[in-house]
Amino acid sequence: DALPFGWGELSSELLIKATGTSNVQVSGTSMLSGLDLSGGFLGQDQARFEQVDLDFTVQNDADRGWKLSKLQFSSDIGMVELSGNFRSSRFMLNGTGTIDLALVLGRFPHLFNVRPDISLESGVMDFTFDLDRDGRQFTGVADAAVDGLGGMQRGKPFVWKNPMHLNIDAALNDGEPEIRKVVLAAPFFDLRGKGDFKDFTLE
Repeated sequence: DALPFGWGELSSELLIKATGTSNVQVSGTSMLSGLDLSGGFLGQDQARFEQVDLDFTVQNDADRGWKLSKLQFSSDIGMVELSGNFRSSRFMLNGTGTIDLALVLGRFPHLFNVRPDISLESGVMDFTFDLDRDGRQFTGVADAAVDGLGGMQRGKPFVWKNPMHLNIDAALNDGEPEIRKVVLAAPFFDLRGKGDFKDFTLE
């Protein structure tokens, strides 16, 4: 589907520091005020963000390659921060974030196919991930935790007192995917698995 349409007021600042042509640092901030989104893959959903902030710092060194010191997106629905290193066929990317699930599902009910008899009033997801590529070998580890879920279902309140955790450890070697470990732990079940597309086991 196409990207949604958006409009708002943008203000930005950019700072460039250079030592010759071999060492460059670029940092900047951007702020979108009154951002409205509609159309595209959002379908029937229309969302408004009072403010969206972007903060970044990137460095390039002739000996060390590119370094992403910080790339941070933040708004009222959450925050995502990335950092990493990039050089030739090797790159590493790390990320952390927090998402207010109640706000996200409330603004995009059709996108996430939220049932009309369910409303989420609270709930936060915290996540981290680490990606590493070295030549044709790619590895990734991700952790997520959802806590404080509460809302209404068919007119009755519900609360999950215990958090739900997801952990994934995966790899891609010469185009062959492998799930080294996947663990999903919730108050009412515990699921574990590992393997590839040809031989995957669940416990």
